[in-house]
Amino acid sequence: MMRTLTGLLAVASVFATGCGITGTWEVTQIHPGDARHVFDISEMTLNDDGTGQFTYAGNEGLKTTEGTYQYAGSQLDIRTAAHGDYKTAEVLLTDIFMGMRLTIETTTGVVNVYLDRRLDK
Repeated sequence: MMRTLTGLLAVASVFATGCGITGTWEVTQIHPGDARHVFDISEMTLNDDGTGQFTYAGNEGLKTTEGTYQYAGSQLDIRTAAHGDYKTAEVLLTDIFMGMRLTIETTTGVVNVYLDRRLDK
């Protein structure tokens, strides 16, 4: 009974938040740990119209900037007013669309960014 209820709640959450990448996402981990400079966004809200708000660590604490994104296939391109273009990331949605992994290829290797969907925003 409890397993069925948990499953139903998970399905309800998916329908309430949508099945795409729109919504608010919070970075939970970056691997390797010293690759924060590759993706310095700590939270992002992706709107249906391709615009977004991106929070990052600035010199004086957290800052928010406006920007745009394009999501096609499994590729995510982000452009912010504060930083310009980020490297293209390959997107994998996990945990019934509640988690996201961005894989970014750099000249020194691969960086994985893990994000969780925030339901309170």
